Amino acid sequence: MDSKTADTGLQVQLHQATPSGDAEVVTDLARDQSVHKPATPHWLNLSGKASLADLQLLLAEYGLHALALEDMASKNQRAKIEDYGDFVFLVLRGVLFQDSQLKTQLLYLIIGKDFLISYQPKSLLMRPVMKQRIAQKPLWYQQNNLEYLMYLYIDCWVDTLMASVETFSTKVDKLDGSLLQIKDTDLLPRLHRMKHDAMRLRRSVVPLRDVLTILMRSDFEVLSDRYHLYLRDTFDHCMQLMENLDFSRDALLTMMEVTLGSQSNRLNRQMRLLTAVSITFMPLTLITGIYGMNFDNMPELHWQYGYFYVLGTIAIIAISSIVFLIYRKWL
Repeated sequence: MDSKTADTGLQVQLHQATPSGDAEVVTDLARDQSVHKPATPHWLNLSGKASLADLQLLLAEYGLHALALEDMASKNQRAKIEDYGDFVFLVLRGVLFQDSQLKTQLLYLIIGKDFLISYQPKSLLMRPVMKQRIAQKPLWYQQNNLEYLMYLYIDCWVDTLMASVETFSTKVDKLDGSLLQIKDTDLLPRLHRMKHDAMRLRRSVVPLRDVLTILMRSDFEVLSDRYHLYLRDTFDHCMQLMENLDFSRDALLTMMEVTLGSQSNRLNRQMRLLTAVSITFMPLTLITGIYGMNFDNMPELHWQYGYFYVLGTIAIIAISSIVFLIYRKWL
């Protein structure tokens, strides 16, 4: 089925296995109708924005728990997994690169004994990859295996996250290579933004790791353990994501420390130069200040060579101060 509700723009696709091994049933839905639940194993894919009322209407025949429907209608869910007995509810949340910016993506999966419901409020970056995977491995059609389809979703999600993390790591490596060539005024804000991106990526990976851990170690009534080996492989990829993010975050922290240290050293050099100039001119200022008071009883003011004497004294003191500062390597 490939239909859209006029007001919500919600696209509904119903995939149902047939004895021939591969089929897609197309049914037009009116806005005030619910999805008719087939008696055979099937996959229902919802794409687009849907309100709680829309979801309650479309999925009325599935008997889903009200809390699960409320979570699907919410925009601020974190990755999690919940067991409702006759179905398992998963939320996958990721931060993925789109047009060089991180965008939040949500995917909801509900798997029962004879159905899998997938819902994405926004168009997923992983959607073409998912279609390609299903076309290459139509195992769920041939064996009515919805668990394998769920695994494909999770594996594609982790692979898409891995591509985002690799893109981010490449940016960090390039920045590290050109660290000393970038102006300090541009560097710190850029490092701060990249550090924030690293935190957002990590916050999307850590809950996903917890979801995979529960999925592998818990006994669910509607799930078997036949794909635990595949999930362990996906779990290893998730751990690799965390390691790469940790390396990138450490590299960013190191670059921030180097940048701050460089700025501090530059400030110290400037302060040392100003101090050296002050030390040089302080005695000169004292001499000119004394002879600029214009008191009547100042015998030196009437010397024939007093002016040249003072100038010579000033020059000697200035040259001596500069030589001393150069000797001490302050200049």
